[in-house]
Amino acid sequence: MKNLVRLSISVDPMNDGGSKDFRMDKPQSFKDIYGFRQGHKTFIKGTFYDGGTFAGRGVGAIVTERDPSKHAQMRRLLAHAFSNTSLNEQQELILSSVDRFIELVKTKTCVQDEVFDIAKGYERMAFDIIGDLAFGETFGALETDEPNPWITSLLGALTKGAMADTFKRFPAAAKIIGIILRKQLAKLFEDTAKIEEMAIELVKK
Repeated sequence: MKNLVRLSISVDPMNDGGSKDFRMDKPQSFKDIYGFRQGHKTFIKGTFYDGGTFAGRGVGAIVTERDPSKHAQMRRLLAHAFSNTSLNEQQELILSSVDRFIELVKTKTCVQDEVFDIAKGYERMAFDIIGDLAFGETFGALETDEPNPWITSLLGALTKGAMADTFKRFPAAAKIIGIILRKQLAKLFEDTAKIEEMAIELVKK
């Protein structure tokens, strides 16, 4: 398999491997796909982005919106939040979670002499920062070693999206996997619904 990948790249940097999809392996590809090009139509996002979180409620998101005009409208509405002034104003919120993370690492490793999973720690810090920026409060992921329901549910929802995309590509295998992993798949759909409800409750607050 590794030799096949190396061969496909050496022969053609834009190789589809016999499928309907193309793999782009050059840095310029990002600009070609996502950048504005005079006289060229906008690339439309793939069907992978259909059926994402909140889709069943008729609500779109800037990450998953496939319609270029709707996506442009969302970008305009969010533009002010990502200006240099606004981003500088958020530094204090971000640094508070970073400081909490550093203190947690020191306490776990130097004071309590425990093994600390740094990757999980970064994950927890990132979620707390996102919560503070999006909802005005952290998810409390750095406050306890217990699995955070936000992280657990969101990762489950992301897994559901990846599996749904895979099932579209391999429909025959999807039927078999759907039977074998029925309970696991049901849990992934449950996680998606849960993260929606949790987000709605936070917005209401």
